[in-house]
Amino acid sequence: MAMTVFNVGCKAIIIQDGKVLLLKGEKKGRNFWDAPGGRIDDDETIQETLVRELHEELPGIQNIEIHELLSAFRVPGMPLGDKGLVLLFHRVTAEFPDGVRVSEEHDSYEWMPIDEIEAKAARGIADAAKRATTPT
Repeated sequence: MAMTVFNVGCKAIIIQDGKVLLLKGEKKGRNFWDAPGGRIDDDETIQETLVRELHEELPGIQNIEIHELLSAFRVPGMPLGDKGLVLLFHRVTAEFPDGVRVSEEHDSYEWMPIDEIEAKAARGIADAAKRATTPT
């Protein structure tokens, strides 16, 4: 049996007033909503990846705190070359002293109510957001 190799991405679930910060982008002519984050570089920890990606995608973000792992999600049918993709969703708190600003990677942002995420956003985000707001 051949070994399967995966890329690993880290995503931030940032919640404010019961809503999740999602970023709007476009790929192959299609709009999408996604949680901020990205793939781990070879020499990075998960925490370093999240901090780097948050600074890249959300200029002006401050006081980033990475909390618990909420969920891991294997993206089905998304091969990257010969690799699949696994996303790790962490609860993150942060401050936006000058308001939320997005980089050129994305078109806009929205603080999206959790009950709207499943219909609008990439798979896995709704589950992670629900876990972030459910008391343990």
